[in-house]
Amino acid sequence: MAGFSDRVLRLRRQAVAVVFLALGLAACVSENPAYPAYYRFAVDVKVDGKPVTIERVIKCTGEFVTGSTVAPSATFSRTYISPPVIGAKVPDSAAAVYVPVISACFWAALDDEGRTWEGKTVDDWEAAAPFTEAHRTLKPDSRLPILWVEDPERFANIEYHISERALSGRHGRIEFVRAHPPEKVDEAAFEASERRARLESPDLTPFFFPEDSKVIHGTKIYRDRFAKWQGRRGKPRIGTYCLAAWVIPREEWTRVPGVEQWVETLRKDENTAYRLSDDLNDAFREHIPTSRRGRGNGQSLFPIGYVSDRDREEVGRFAFFDTAHPVIHTPEGLYIDLQRSGLAGCNYEALHPERRHWVWAKANFLRDVTPNGVTVARLDGSQLWLAIRTLERFFIADIDAFVVFRAVSTGVSKSGEPVEQGWKE
Repeated sequence: MAGFSDRVLRLRRQAVAVVFLALGLAACVSENPAYPAYYRFAVDVKVDGKPVTIERVIKCTGEFVTGSTVAPSATFSRTYISPPVIGAKVPDSAAAVYVPVISACFWAALDDEGRTWEGKTVDDWEAAAPFTEAHRTLKPDSRLPILWVEDPERFANIEYHISERALSGRHGRIEFVRAHPPEKVDEAAFEASERRARLESPDLTPFFFPEDSKVIHGTKIYRDRFAKWQGRRGKPRIGTYCLAAWVIPREEWTRVPGVEQWVETLRKDENTAYRLSDDLNDAFREHIPTSRRGRGNGQSLFPIGYVSDRDREEVGRFAFFDTAHPVIHTPEGLYIDLQRSGLAGCNYEALHPERRHWVWAKANFLRDVTPNGVTVARLDGSQLWLAIRTLERFFIADIDAFVVFRAVSTGVSKSGEPVEQGWKE
């Protein structure tokens, strides 16, 4: 039997359908009877040598949408996981670690013989369970990205470990040990997990928000962090924003026709980064594909290191984040940590709006200098102070290299509903 929260969620989604009809959009939203379903999700890691298990019971909900404005005659399904990110506190430390949740909802909604709620048997249904030999990509030895937060009350220092190098335990604080195959459980197990999370889980709110975002507007945490921005331009993101940087040395960028000649024309002033000429962008992208044209970004995080042969051929070293450097957000600006690689640096803008990437990128960019503009860049030891827009290419004479910023997703940004330590009060 569905609990009270399920009945409230159903009423909200029925209201969504009414709104669609009132607006003449002719969309129908209905509950997916396969859900709710529940499964246990757990990952083992070591943080500075200390074993930590990140574990929680996940709730799956879903709906069907028919007659949308995008596809008026089609019916498609939406599935939500709550929570989409889980966390654990590090023993004898103020720190916490988090992992994005891999959806196993389709598998969890089947019975023990692989049948749907309609009684239809699904072929190869066992292959839908991640971290098993049957799964196509998420094998038992798969690694997932890990977020490390120095203090989950202030969220001033957030690292996102997104490569095999960073998760090996040999080059940093995180060692990824194991992702456990999911385990089907029931509503009682979910409610027990929620009670534990109320006391044991770190704050999850910086990493997702409910699908119906209006339900959080009355919460204390939303009022404290976002109410003051109401009606103002440039308000902070609700979620955390992560950046990594590719540094492209001379031996790579000289392979691009015309770029070496373009670099020779620059004045190469101190503390200056030059934006690549627009007419060279296509050639640069073709020879140094930091992302795939028209097919997303190329790099896979779920799991780490899984790359198709096509991506490996098209993107080369940029198919992995092992050589990407973290972009660190500070009140004084952003800098690339040239000593470390395989991770991204993140900022929770709600608590640290003065560190926002776009604010610094806009403030430092000088559009009226050279036809393509320049920005301020300063090398201080292994710290390259720089803030540029993502996927734009800037040449920096101090390191004789081009730099490209890349935003990195922390996983699913929406949950089906609020949960303990995740917008629930």
